[in-house]
Order: sequence, then structure tokens, then C-alpha cells
Amino acid sequence: MKKYALFSLDDTSEVDVFAKKLIDCGWSIIGSRETVDALKKWDIDCIDVSDYMGVSHDFGFPPTLHPMVEAALTSDFPERIDLVFDIPYPLSKGMDVGGHTLLALAVKGDRIPVTSKEDMRSFIEKNCELTPEEKRKFQVKALTKIAEYNISVLSTIDETSLMNNFRRHETLLSGENPYQRQSYLYSSVDKDDHGILGFHKVSGERPCYTNLCDFDNLLSLFYA
Repeated sequence: MKKYALFSLDDTSEVDVFAKKLIDCGWSIIGSRETVDALKKWDIDCIDVSDYMGVSHDFGFPPTLHPMVEAALTSDFPERIDLVFDIPYPLSKGMDVGGHTLLALAVKGDRIPVTSKEDMRSFIEKNCELTPEEKRKFQVKALTKIAEYNISVLSTIDETSLMNNFRRHETLLSGENPYQRQSYLYSSVDKDDHGILGFHKVSGERPCYTNLCDFDNLLSLFYA
């Protein structure tokens, strides 16, 4: 069965390299308008998403939001899409609903969502194949990206909302007493470069909770 990968990229740099590698691995590339235009300059075969669907009518929304694309990503469509390489445009350019929808549909259909050039390089280095565990990591990254984006959108329309997306950065050394559990250090999407996570530990043990409290107090005095 032929494998299809859908490219929808705000940043099309290196797209020729990625497309060639996937084609060499037996994939066919479907692209949004910007991707198709970029690949044409390199004479690389790429199917316009409108041609893939066989739809020429302009419905007033991006072709990638057509129900046929949803079916190709979430069902056993005859020519199903098994991979989505999607880099949505930043919020400074507008609200990219379509790009994040493609990532969500890829996760829903248990497809491979690729959200960065780094991950696409990793996918190619693995001969364009992933284990179930590796695919799950890609899906977690996609859902995290969607969550972070939605939080950013919310903050632009409701300044009273206090929401953030935290990731476990490190397991701290130990509790102050034997019966206490270890604490965790979490990083925020909007982390402060002058905060604790803006520093790198050169040597020594992992810090404990009290160490970080002391360090945070020092930073507060320094930047006061």
C-alpha cells in the first residue's frame, strides 16, 4: 500500500531535503499550497491537497480542513494519510486553526504527527519508521504543542485567565526527611531566562527543594 505524508508548513526551508528523503523511503508527498510551490522550484513530485481530494471548488476555508482530509487521517481511507508534517504559523501572524487541527486529527487516527524539523530529521534517520513507543512520543509532542498554543490564544483574549503548561524538568535530590517524597522541578512555556532554569549546573549533586528555595531568594535579591 502506498504511504502518504501531508506537509503543511509555515517555514518551508529544508522542505526539499525532507521530501526527497521520504520519497526515497517510498512515501508520496501531499502538500498545502505553500509547500507545493516550494517543492515545484526543486522539481520534486508533490500532490496538491486539492488534487488529492479531487475537489476544485473554493469553499472559503483551507483545503486541509475539508472533511475528506479528516477521513484520510482518522479512518481506513483507501488512500489514507499516515504522517502529518505540520509547522503552524505563529500567533503573531494570526490564529492557525487548521494547522493544529491537522495535528489533532493525526493523533486521533493514530498517525504520525511531526511538529518540528528536528523530529523530521529523527524520523528520517530511523529509515522513516517508528516503533509504537516512538510514535507515542511524537503524538505527545503534538498534543503538548496544541495545548501550549491554546493557552497562548486564551491569554490574548482574556487577561484575567491564569493558565500555563508545565513540563517536568528534573527530579530533585531528596526530601528533607526520610519520610518525605522527592519534589520535582517543572518548566513553564513562558519561562524567565533569568529564573532558575536559565542557569546550568556545572557540577555536584542534583539540587534539593531547599537548595532551589535558597537560590530563588538570592535571585530575588539580585534582580530586585
